[in-house]
Amino acid sequence: MKRFIQLLSKTQITSKERQAKDSAPPKILCKDEANLIWDEYKYRHDLIWRHMIRTTLAVIGSITLPLTVEPSGQPPDRPAILILGILVALLLYLLLTFWIISAELRLFGAIKTQYRGHQKLKHELKHEEEESGFNTFKTRVNLLLILLLASAISNLMYWTIELCDK
Repeated sequence: MKRFIQLLSKTQITSKERQAKDSAPPKILCKDEANLIWDEYKYRHDLIWRHMIRTTLAVIGSITLPLTVEPSGQPPDRPAILILGILVALLLYLLLTFWIISAELRLFGAIKTQYRGHQKLKHELKHEEEESGFNTFKTRVNLLLILLLASAISNLMYWTIELCDK
């Protein structure tokens, strides 16, 4: 773990150092370092997607919960404060998720850059450059988060109007 923190601290640099580092060629890692970076790459990628799946399930649950009905076909009598409380808690959860995911994406990006540089040198693997456009992992994750936030906000607005009309 100490070795990983040392490797990671080397990737957290200023913008001037980053420009100098970008022009410098990446180095070939020893087997232990490469395995450590690869394990961390997989862990961060999996962690980001676990957060995304949990958040998606929370949004879907918040959308469907107020729409559930009793076996008789009648909607259950739920206090308006309960429904609005669930939706506000969901918005707070989404904001927390944005904060966590942004930190994880920064770590993932640093690890990915280091590992892909190693792959290019050692194994002569060429990855499609995904520096811009919709193809980047970060862009897809952020787009999904924005769509989830928009769904949660529209759901909150709908139920606020619906409950105020009662």
